[in-house]
Amino acid sequence: MKKLISIILVLILTIGMFTACGKDNVKDSDSGKIKDFKIKHEYVDGNYYIFAKKFDNDSKAPYMKLIVKNKIITGIYFNYISSNGKLYLSDNNNNETLFYIKTLNTAVLQNQDKIKNTNQNYEDVYKIYNELLTEGLKSIKNGKNNISYVDFATTHTAQNYKYDKNGYDATLKVTYENNVISKISYTKKDSSGNIITSNNSYLKKFKDSNNINYQKYIQNVIDLSIGEDKVRQSLNDLDIDKEYNILAKRINAKAIDFDYTKYEIFNDINI
Repeated sequence: MKKLISIILVLILTIGMFTACGKDNVKDSDSGKIKDFKIKHEYVDGNYYIFAKKFDNDSKAPYMKLIVKNKIITGIYFNYISSNGKLYLSDNNNNETLFYIKTLNTAVLQNQDKIKNTNQNYEDVYKIYNELLTEGLKSIKNGKNNISYVDFATTHTAQNYKYDKNGYDATLKVTYENNVISKISYTKKDSSGNIITSNNSYLKKFKDSNNINYQKYIQNVIDLSIGEDKVRQSLNDLDIDKEYNILAKRINAKAIDFDYTKYEIFNDINI
């Protein structure tokens, strides 16, 4: 009986080991023994880091670490680091998100390759995770880049919640792609949330009194910013332009490049 139990345990451990290494359990029809075969995924041993190029709108940057030993992935870590140096995901907060990340980590260790999203509620997290993983898989296949970056398309928003003397607030949205500005929108709304357009009586009065087309002028400043790495400032000294500049400065302060060397958590990277 003991001998039978021992045999069963050995078989279970053997099957588990082959599964974890991403191997196919194929038996020889003649001998009944497991055939000799090569490891499906042969990666280059080492520690690999994949970082986002920029902080997102919440001043945090996603990153991933892949550990490869004996030509397979043996460890994977994913998190966000805030600009203040603290980890965004931890056992003390975001427990549901952290659990979801752990399921993705397990899937990577089992499959040694790309994975699928198993929870549509975390589609945004999955997309970021998967983009980092995709870039990381390229690195561990050739072993040339221990550090690589992913340029996420990110929209940064700045809003003036203090209504001006006419009862309007303002919102500036700037989208970065390939590390430069690809789109900018600047809107003003009344206290009811209605967007103020060029047909609005206030803008018409502003145009007449200042002899300038407000929206066209702001659009010119916006056009000059497209393709740049920062939002340009208006050179006009009008109140509306001052407000635009305040929001532009906030965007520029948030949409900064991520530099991992400034954070203690990455001090052990020896490249």
